[in-house]
Amino acid sequence: MKNVSLAFLSPGKLEVVERRIKPPGPGELLVRIKACGICAGDVYNFTHPNPAWRYPVFFGHEGCGIVEGVGKGATGFTEGDNVALLAKAQFSQRIVVPLQSAFKLPPSITHHEWIVEPVACVVNSLANAGIMPADEVVDVGCGFMGLLHVQGLAHMPVSKLVAVERIRKRLSLAGEFGATHLIGRGEEKELDEMAAAIGGFDVAFESAGAGKALDLCSRILRRGGTLVIFAWHHEPRRVDTSKWHMSGYRILNTSPMFSPNFDAFFGRAVKLMQRGIFRLERLVTHVFPAERAQELFEIATGAKDDYIKGAIAF
Repeated sequence: MKNVSLAFLSPGKLEVVERRIKPPGPGELLVRIKACGICAGDVYNFTHPNPAWRYPVFFGHEGCGIVEGVGKGATGFTEGDNVALLAKAQFSQRIVVPLQSAFKLPPSITHHEWIVEPVACVVNSLANAGIMPADEVVDVGCGFMGLLHVQGLAHMPVSKLVAVERIRKRLSLAGEFGATHLIGRGEEKELDEMAAAIGGFDVAFESAGAGKALDLCSRILRRGGTLVIFAWHHEPRRVDTSKWHMSGYRILNTSPMFSPNFDAFFGRAVKLMQRGIFRLERLVTHVFPAERAQELFEIATGAKDDYIKGAIAF
């Protein structure tokens, strides 16, 4: 069966190539990918070589699409079902996946607004953060994932939800999504004063992936507070472990690998998206066809043109 995929040929270079795939076997589904989100990790892989790779390499793990074929014994799915996938190499027109890797979506959707995998990551993060009713919470970094955190936290029984972000448009969205206080570029003194007035925040989410953001979270937590390191830091960081020790901070690394059963959060994410708690229509800002993937990745690399989140459409 003919199929096209995005091939990463070298750092900063990709193109559309033809790859044949087999029909679905027992317990498998053939899915026509309609949209696949670009993760910050994909952008990093686009620009940074890895000596362990043998090019071309194939990425993409935030896909959703339509079931085109059902293998023997793949019960519960029919052709035409909308599904989100927990699988690799989804920058592809079609993909064959095991039955358990597919999660049903509503029958009528705009596919790039139903990129479930990053929402599942945030649900995993919130579920493991140990937030108590009336906690005072701060999210540092309001890119795509940080804004998803704000959407979820706005529906939790917190007494204060502070969003910290240097890009004004993103900060404004955080306010629309339910943040009670907004801290922009150059306003860190106001945040410090707020932290001092309440004795420090109960929980700080680090969603920026930057050393300064990590330091800021460490500075504004209360004694015994929880630091949730959600963002993927691609380089070593220096932190004040003495302060962490003397403050008794609870340090969490809520990546998907933190969960012993990340698959379960996929189903939970779908339910919460159906309720409208997580909404992607204003967050997926750039949807390009596969033929313009090189251009989209270059935009994503520099966060140009009011970019928040990109998706490849097939």
